[in-house]
Amino acid sequence: MKLLLLAIFALVAAVGLGHLLQQDPGFIIIGYEGKFFRMSFVPFVAGMIIATLATYLVLKTLFQVLTVGKRWNKWSSTHKRRKSHQSLGDGLMALAAGDYVRAEKLLSQGAENDATPAVHWLAAAEAAQGQHAEERRNLYLARARESDPKAEAAIGLKRGRMLLENHQLEQARAAAEYLSDRYPDNQQVLLLRSDIYHSDKDWQSLAILLPVLKRHRALSEDALTALEVETSEALLGDYFGSLEALNKT
Repeated sequence: MKLLLLAIFALVAAVGLGHLLQQDPGFIIIGYEGKFFRMSFVPFVAGMIIATLATYLVLKTLFQVLTVGKRWNKWSSTHKRRKSHQSLGDGLMALAAGDYVRAEKLLSQGAENDATPAVHWLAAAEAAQGQHAEERRNLYLARARESDPKAEAAIGLKRGRMLLENHQLEQARAAAEYLSDRYPDNQQVLLLRSDIYHSDKDWQSLAILLPVLKRHRALSEDALTALEVETSEALLGDYFGSLEALNKT
């Protein structure tokens, strides 16, 4: 619409100018060092237009040549980011499908060119975990921490869960206690501690943690009640030897 209005305006202006020039063509006088040059108005205007267009084209070409490196870098960066996003999407789909080898390859390849590389590294760590490749898992987790120190809680929780999944209870417990010192009110950290104590059958620590879980509403009422009952029974069993022995008294 704007282009049409501009074309109409230019056409009207050209017709009007042509009508005026037909009545009085006019002329231009240019003086320089005592000498005067006389030129008809129409050729002068045409020459100015041609000179302006030629100058514009020369400057545009020069600009294109001087900025070719910058424009290439920009295109290359955009292309890499697009491929990185594609790798992340494909990698997450492969991870969800249980294709851990392909997922790890895709997720680790696209990490360096993404604005959020920690997401790639965390997912790659999960893919390595699925292959029981602890060294690569730890490497990806370390890279995630390096790329985004602010994501310490998320990365620490992911690491703690993986250690718990591998039944590495001592390491999982150390990771959970570190997180607890840093994020004492985080519900997910509290749940991680609860699961570790439960897996380790550390009923004493779990009993101390139960009021904290209740205060922060980390569990539903039913789940909390069931955990309280289980913990109480386990503590009584430890004290009396067994529930059967307790029932006989």
